[in-house]
Amino acid sequence: MESKTYLYSRKEQLLMDIDLRKYNFIQKLITIQNEKAMDILEQTLDKVIENNYQISEENLNLLNERLEIYLNNPDDLMDWETSSKD
Repeated sequence: MESKTYLYSRKEQLLMDIDLRKYNFIQKLITIQNEKAMDILEQTLDKVIENNYQISEENLNLLNERLEIYLNNPDDLMDWETSSKD
C-alpha cells in the first residue's frame, strides 16, 4: 500500500508520496552547514525512532514552518541562553 501525505504550501495543497518526501528532505539536509541545526535534527529523529512518537498535525506544521524559516535564512539563529530568557 502506497503511503501518501498532504503537504500544505502557501496557497495550494500538494500530494506527495513518502519516498518523494524523503528524497526532498535529504536534498535539503545535505545543504545544512550549521552544527546546531544538525544536532537538533539528529536528536529529534533519534527520539522519534526510539519512542515511536506520533507527531500531531499542529506540531508537524510548526516544525515545517521552522524548517522553512531556517532554510530561507540559515544564519539567523538564536542561542539557547537568549531564547530561554523569553
